[in-house]
Amino acid sequence: SDARPGDVIFTAGELGTSGAGLQDILAGRCDTPAAAVHRNPQPQVAEGIWLGSRPEVRAMMDLSDGLASDLKHILDRSGVGAEVAVEQIPAAPGADIRMAACSGEDHKRLLTAAPEAAERLAADFRIRFGTPLHPVGHITDSDKLEWLENGRPRALDWHGFTHY
Repeated sequence: SDARPGDVIFTAGELGTSGAGLQDILAGRCDTPAAAVHRNPQPQVAEGIWLGSRPEVRAMMDLSDGLASDLKHILDRSGVGAEVAVEQIPAAPGADIRMAACSGEDHKRLLTAAPEAAERLAADFRIRFGTPLHPVGHITDSDKLEWLENGRPRALDWHGFTHY
């Protein structure tokens, strides 16, 4: 709930594997690697604990409902907006960008970090966990989530899972 304008938005892993796995299962392909990921999610507990100890991390949550939905939770709680570069969303093999942004159950970390410390955080994360933090956008002082493609606004009505 403490995301601030200028913060870098990161995901801690590729997105869309679980969504691709669900599609495989629904198509009767239950033995694919993506289907196994969908059936057996692996939340990033150690990564969350480590990131939570870092002072440059301002807001963080688990990506369980999809980037499009979960980022809105951070924005609403923090009273800010965001710009997300569609081409920077790390789509997993077998997933397209829309699936990466909208499907849930990936259980990767979504976080915002102070811009002056974002590169150091990403480098330290790679050293600690052997995988990258993926910068996908930044926090703005608006009150909306904007999807950009090559720096230009796109009118995308993307959303993930909605709780009733």
